Amino acid sequence: MSKQPKKAKQNTRPNFLAVKRKLKKDVAKVSETLAKSCTATATAKKQQEAGRVAIINYIHALDRSLDSAFTKNGSLYQDFPIEDLGTLVNDCFNDIVVNVRKAGHVEYEDLKKRGETPAYDKNETGKNASKAIRDKKRDLENYLMCVTSKNAKVRKNARAACGEWIPGQTNMAWGARCVIWQAGVEHLIANSDLTVSVGRGGEEVEGVYYRGEVDKSESDGDTVTASFGTGKHAYSLALTLSTADVSNLYTELGDLLVGVSRLQTQCNAGRREIRDSFIDESLIITVKEAN
Repeated sequence: MSKQPKKAKQNTRPNFLAVKRKLKKDVAKVSETLAKSCTATATAKKQQEAGRVAIINYIHALDRSLDSAFTKNGSLYQDFPIEDLGTLVNDCFNDIVVNVRKAGHVEYEDLKKRGETPAYDKNETGKNASKAIRDKKRDLENYLMCVTSKNAKVRKNARAACGEWIPGQTNMAWGARCVIWQAGVEHLIANSDLTVSVGRGGEEVEGVYYRGEVDKSESDGDTVTASFGTGKHAYSLALTLSTADVSNLYTELGDLLVGVSRLQTQCNAGRREIRDSFIDESLIITVKEAN
């Protein structure tokens, strides 16, 4: 009995052009949706919402197109290096930015032909249309870091957050998806033994808490415990009592708000920069400038 010829090993590595062709319809749909949001009646809220829905469906299509790049346990095949994944997504992302920008230009010209007054000039219409996508660059990078993570739970959670947005149904909110993808990067940070430079100083914000009318049973210098917040946000603080003119206190509290706001900005920026530093160089998306 003659031996049956061995079947050639199937190439699991996705072809760049094949994936891009598979995404072509989705890219066109996203472009049209975003361009139409930048009409004379468009609001910033409408543009942001259109951008969220469009990028959700784009990531959904991208995630499904990359199915062949992952093994059954969810990790990347060895013959599909992370550098290739980064190049593929970078190319696709920039294709959609360019297409959306062009679609915005076309929408502008169509409005002019119909005798309508566009909300922005031609270049601004194109920039505004693509901004909704460009602003999601960091979220897409976080998603890529998750699906290439060594942690199976991180990979699974990230891909589970790529569901398509279906009108009229209960969908996972964009913010919830971003939290899941960001958690993958935060997992790396939490398990890192990296030592970094830290600067401490500047104006430290000290809390001042209004407690109402003076209680005659209390004296300056006494220590009390005060509770704030409710539910999971509840907390207690040990406070040293004193008195103050209400007008001065009101002004002081206003001044503290400025300091708190600045401190919050600094903290958010620092945390964002730390997360960015953990993005693999191969997965950083570089948005091409308009010609």
